[in-house]
Amino acid sequence: MTEFYYCDFWFGVKKSARNIISESEAKSRHESKARYTVLVGSPTTPSAIIDVLLDKEMIGVDFLDEHLRKRLSYQFQQVAPDKLFLSMVVYTEFAGKSDNIAEGTCYIFNEDGRLTIENFSPHHVEECSTTHDPIGNYEPVPVFGHYSGLITEER
Repeated sequence: MTEFYYCDFWFGVKKSARNIISESEAKSRHESKARYTVLVGSPTTPSAIIDVLLDKEMIGVDFLDEHLRKRLSYQFQQVAPDKLFLSMVVYTEFAGKSDNIAEGTCYIFNEDGRLTIENFSPHHVEECSTTHDPIGNYEPVPVFGHYSGLITEER
């Protein structure tokens, strides 16, 4: 079973959690739609970070590599009281062990099936548009402590 830890937020520059909070405090925040962050697997070296921003009707998920860099990010928008839509996915590759981005791909999904793909590197961006079937981009708004759908990498 995956362990979850909670904090105010993950500070990406310092690669550390800010203000670890109790499960009961996180649950209270969830219920009142106040911001909190879920650290997946470890409070110091999480495999993923879930930023729960229900007051802003969104949830962000970052999957981290062994150097605590964001290698894959999901952005979910709340589109109904009980439903999220995966609106953006960003894959990032880094130059060696540094935090410098070598290249990446950003997918911007729309509920109507439009899809924009941006391939980027430090000095270049290419963009194209296509369509997709949006049915797989929907996810229920999670009940507190039940985040497995959000942290599914293969979508």
